Amino acid sequence: MILSIRQVSSILPFIPQFLIPMQKPILYLILCLAALVRLYNLDHGLPEIYEEATPMRQAWEIWRGADGGLDFNPHFFNYPAFYFYLQFFGQAVYFVLNLLIGRLHALEDMYQLYESDPTEIVLIARFVNISFGLGSVWATYRLGCMLHNRQVGLFASAILALAPIPVRTSRIILVDTPLLFFGTLSLIQCMQVFKENKLSDNLWAGAWIGLASACKYTGTLFIIPFLTAHILRNRSLHSLLHQKKRIAAGLLFAAFIFFSPIPISFSISAPFGQISHLSAHIWLWGILASTQIERLQPISRIYGTILVSPLYPFSYGVSSLSGNLPTLIYMKFLSLHSPPFILCSYPLGL
Repeated sequence: MILSIRQVSSILPFIPQFLIPMQKPILYLILCLAALVRLYNLDHGLPEIYEEATPMRQAWEIWRGADGGLDFNPHFFNYPAFYFYLQFFGQAVYFVLNLLIGRLHALEDMYQLYESDPTEIVLIARFVNISFGLGSVWATYRLGCMLHNRQVGLFASAILALAPIPVRTSRIILVDTPLLFFGTLSLIQCMQVFKENKLSDNLWAGAWIGLASACKYTGTLFIIPFLTAHILRNRSLHSLLHQKKRIAAGLLFAAFIFFSPIPISFSISAPFGQISHLSAHIWLWGILASTQIERLQPISRIYGTILVSPLYPFSYGVSSLSGNLPTLIYMKFLSLHSPPFILCSYPLGL
């Protein structure tokens, strides 16, 4: 059963009145708890690397250019390169700090350190990922506040802070964690477009959509809530067309942000085999909510994934979509111009 925002807020009378002035400290407490459960045993598995860790591995390859210099072309296009560069920045900060304290003296020292024991580089990458996970908790609070009130924001952020799967994905090096962060920020800005529709609101929405897409290609689907916000705000086709310049500005700015890393990382002779792999990746992610599409899975594994897919925060499987569609139909006929419809429009892209 899917509850509306009003229903959720109506079941929160357990928050005592004397705690209402303490909502900011409560948010800080939630963030501290989120950090605690994510940082606990962060060195799990090390020095072996059992997770995908593609962003960290690709960032490390930047240091290993063919001519002995830096090579910002990742030669890998299953994911966009923006998060690779963020991970590279974290590694660069680590290198500079170790130079300053005299622990390292040259790049070769860092290479040898990584080859002998990659623990420190992996921990840096996990710290970067956790920072986006904590940012997502804060962004969820802000989104709840915009949708209804601070109590709903605290309730939603507490769920995300302690839910097992978001905690797990924050503790391993994946592109999905920054995708969630920037995607949530884009939803916040889409709500602002629905409310005020300033030019700056459209540009900020485009910026967050562009950054989400630059972390993982499925971030482009956040264009749907952006367009939905405009459709709900403008009740006629004439008024919608009247806003075409602001809509175009937001979409063009999203495209600009998305393509910004490409002059660094993308060559004209890009491997189209990898790009075609992306279409299969996106299709299978949306329909089956598979978490391991790179290898064939037994049919029992695939159906098991379908059944549990509603629990996964970054994908919508068949059962999840079947649960969302009745809600969309209900909101279309009873509360079409309700802001929560903007959020529910996102699964339609999958």
